[in-house]
Amino acid sequence: DMTAATANDNYKTADYFGSMLLVDRTDITQAVSIKIDQDKLVRVFPNPAKNVINIERINGASEEMSFEIRSVSGSLLKSGQIKTRNQIITVNDLTPGIYFLTVSSGVNRQTMRFIK
Repeated sequence: DMTAATANDNYKTADYFGSMLLVDRTDITQAVSIKIDQDKLVRVFPNPAKNVINIERINGASEEMSFEIRSVSGSLLKSGQIKTRNQIITVNDLTPGIYFLTVSSGVNRQTMRFIK
């Protein structure tokens, strides 16, 4: 069920609170919506990444933090704990493409897109 959806001859589009989803309607079986959060827990660089990404805690946050890296289809590819102020995550085993990194600390969550 796609609320606020419109269709033309080739595509179905849906607007979910400002983020646009454009899909070929003949191939769709399930849509995955990922909200990009604006609250910053960490800074991630470089983007695009080649072999590693650096996760740097902002404002000296000391709470326990965890991370997940997911493909655009939502598959979990990597996860772990962020144990230092500047954590390095190896991404050289990921194929070139677009990924989503989610960092969680208690009830707070930050999701950002990065390119490999």
